[in-house]
Amino acid sequence: MTDTKVEIITGTRVTVKTTTPYDTVLDRLNVEVQRNWPATKSLFDTLETTSKEDFERYFQTNAGPSGFVQFYSMEYDKWLKLYDIGNGRRCIRVLLGNPLIAKTILEHELGVGLYVPVELLLLETEDKENTKVIYIVPSSLIASVNRGNEELKKAAKALDDKFEFLIKRITA
Repeated sequence: MTDTKVEIITGTRVTVKTTTPYDTVLDRLNVEVQRNWPATKSLFDTLETTSKEDFERYFQTNAGPSGFVQFYSMEYDKWLKLYDIGNGRRCIRVLLGNPLIAKTILEHELGVGLYVPVELLLLETEDKENTKVIYIVPSSLIASVNRGNEELKKAAKALDDKFEFLIKRITA
């Protein structure tokens, strides 16, 4: 037997436009967010033999100054140019997070794992002089799953604060 539940949720999308050039915003992001995905993936691949202490130490030591680790990035512009989309504007989608942050949320509701880690889109403006950073406020999705859970809301708000701090640092 299959049971399907359909829920309508609403997320809050934020677009921050900055006069800071795309390369500068991307460089700042790369400083703020640890980008050593092969090592991180290797750690996840060996979890059966990794202690909780080693796992936590890895993320405490290897997270960037903002507390995040980059899990994945996709440079859309690299393949969009094949279809003549975007006028050569640069565009990268980045998935970032930290299991030590995620656990503070997931301990209250595993179903919000769809929204943790978080993601952002860096987009060069049409004139190629400015940059947009586009993201969904994490708590707007997380808190919509279990609306009555105050601890979940509190943990999601803490993630919002860390994420917004990162956005301010890379767009300043």
